[in-house]
Amino acid sequence: INAEYMGILSFENFGEEKKNGERLMDGLVARLRGLLADVTRSSLPAVEDAVMAEIKAIAKVSRAHTQQVYNLLLEALHAKSALARHQALVVVDALFIRSAVFRELMAMTGGLKVLLRTCLPSSLTELPPTRQQARALREAAARFVQTWTVRFGAGLKPLRLLSDHLSTPTSSGGGGGGGGGGVRPLAAGEETEQDRRIARTQELLA
Repeated sequence: INAEYMGILSFENFGEEKKNGERLMDGLVARLRGLLADVTRSSLPAVEDAVMAEIKAIAKVSRAHTQQVYNLLLEALHAKSALARHQALVVVDALFIRSAVFRELMAMTGGLKVLLRTCLPSSLTELPPTRQQARALREAAARFVQTWTVRFGAGLKPLRLLSDHLSTPTSSGGGGGGGGGGVRPLAAGEETEQDRRIARTQELLA
């Protein structure tokens, strides 16, 4: 009877601990939403150190917390202004460099695809206003991807693929000029560089 009673108590304690854990997670998620809202509403050129430190501290608690930070950052990358996306991107960069779990999530669960769509489109017209902020966003994202690839690309194929995509010219050289040069016709089965770029993009977004 004592053993059975202790088992019931243990089960009840486990249930209470689970509820406490869920409440704690809910509280942290609410706090994260508030922090990221502050980040994306800010007109400052950089994320405040205290805010960044708190976001990093929450992400360090456990893998589940990192996942929550990741999910909310992907939401923030869809903000309706280029500046807000840029601020969220700064946090993404800090966590990508700091956290192996965050890198894994970005590379293996679609985060890089979101980054490509929201920060690295082929045309600035696909980004929210202003045009100057959109250009700054795209340039920062490309710079971050280059840095990530140098440091972590060996173990992250999707990251290498994205970097390769970004480093490929959008068109194959040459323009203009007089004379009768023209474009060399393609042999059967031959691909242009643009064809290969499109194929890589499709693989990234599949």
